Amino acid sequence: MWREAGQRGDLASADLQFIESEILISAILQFAEEYEMPARPIHDSIIVPKRGEIIGRRCLSGAFTRKAKMAPVIEIKE
Repeated sequence: MWREAGQRGDLASADLQFIESEILISAILQFAEEYEMPARPIHDSIIVPKRGEIIGRRCLSGAFTRKAKMAPVIEIKE
């Protein structure tokens, strides 16, 4: 969906960056408010404490799915 829209010119790079920022903000707020753990954005990802790895994945995946209407592929890097 996103790639095709970008190729047609429906979404500008700035639009995609804004959508990405909304997803990251939503995930970080949920992580902080519901689980009382810190999370920091970096590029297109979030950094969370090791103990919050699974919850962080769940928050980011949920935020992405709600906004983009599709499931993301999430990699965890040590």
